[in-house]
Amino acid sequence: MFLRGEMYSILEVVAAWMPNGSPAAKKSPKFPNASSLRRIATLVPCLLVLKNYLILIWNHRLHVAKSPHSIPNSTYLRMILPPPQFGLTAMVSLLILASPALAQFHQNFESSEVSWQRRESDCAIPKASWQQRRSTDLREMNRFEKIIFACGSGTEVFISHDIPTAFVISELKPSLRIKATRPGIQLMVRVVLPHTPSPLDDGPLTTLLPGPIYRAAGEWETLSFSDQPHDLAEKLQQELWLLRRKHGAHVDNTDAYIDAVTLNLYTGTGETTVQIDDLKVDGVVDASRISRRVTTGEVVYQDSAIALASFAQVADSSQPSSTGSSSEKHPSLVVRDGTILLVEKKPFMPRVIQHHGESFEFLQSLGFNTVEMTATATYEQLQSARRLDLWIVCPPPSSAGLSPIEFQYDRVLAWSVGQNLGGRDLQRVADRVREIRESDLRVGRPVVAEVISHWGQFANHVDILNVGL
Repeated sequence: MFLRGEMYSILEVVAAWMPNGSPAAKKSPKFPNASSLRRIATLVPCLLVLKNYLILIWNHRLHVAKSPHSIPNSTYLRMILPPPQFGLTAMVSLLILASPALAQFHQNFESSEVSWQRRESDCAIPKASWQQRRSTDLREMNRFEKIIFACGSGTEVFISHDIPTAFVISELKPSLRIKATRPGIQLMVRVVLPHTPSPLDDGPLTTLLPGPIYRAAGEWETLSFSDQPHDLAEKLQQELWLLRRKHGAHVDNTDAYIDAVTLNLYTGTGETTVQIDDLKVDGVVDASRISRRVTTGEVVYQDSAIALASFAQVADSSQPSSTGSSSEKHPSLVVRDGTILLVEKKPFMPRVIQHHGESFEFLQSLGFNTVEMTATATYEQLQSARRLDLWIVCPPPSSAGLSPIEFQYDRVLAWSVGQNLGGRDLQRVADRVREIRESDLRVGRPVVAEVISHWGQFANHVDILNVGL
């Protein structure tokens, strides 16, 4: 039997003497190479510590059986602790073996087969318009996945890419490179809550966590969750609060993991071209031991009421046809019926709060269902309002009267034409309301004004008067 010091020294000498490509290694494939021997040498102190513990336990049993005071404490210490030259190495080795390894997933799209899958959509997409293939940039000699499609009005066109399951932790950082003809494409991840059943009873509850949005139209841009103000663990904690308000306190984020990266390709009506490359997920801690026990459905976002992806035209008359013109008008989702406001043909009581920079999540948590804004809602705010089931009251876009107000503003409950209005504002408001009604593709959407005088005259032009009471 080797002594501890001799065993460690011999292994190191042999490892240093024999290179990986030595004749001995080539003749005998089973013979360990230098790197293997170094790994074995590193594990020796760990095994010695384990051996000392086993000896301690065995001697302790004999000691208790014979005489509880026959072995002094110093003997126990000598049996437990290895010599000083091995102690630090053993501790470091044990810590390395015990800590989870952070891995990386990388898809460079160099093969010829497409890997992104079309998922949900709330707008009509003609089947003939959808083109998906792998292409090559001849200048950079780089391959990527390319998608070309045309769509009607809506807010969501989802595609997803499966990735190895990874626990949601702060170090998890999905990213990809993208180039598109339009800005507004958003990177998201699908999160699976394995201990919470879906309301549809088709697997665990899943949800989407939103990420960065593509801005540089016509240029390559990297979208990464590392550039976000909140990491994925923090985003999930915020989303969990909303899910519990919607589904109940039983929603559990224990062992939550991501299993897909998702892109929302919707940027408006018409044709869009998207190029995708270098999908990476840094900080992966394998969650397959959990994911193997559950089965997720095909629906990407179960916490929503969006139809499954289909190339068929939308049957609802309130939605635009995929074959219709982008300027074709449709009935408003919000109408006034006497003194009652109807949203999608159901009575609606707006609980309005003025927006002063707070997050929509916070305002929704206070119990409000409508946010009043002094500026036209941005694309991100419209998306957030849809996700949180909020409505918006805001001024129309400045292009009203010159170009159509498209269906991306469907979360606008009413158009606001001003505050503290009086008699001298009457003609200007009348002209602006006429421009709004001519441009708005949603016929009958209410117009609201806050007035301080001439209420009867303003009532001839707007649908809702706010008298500031």
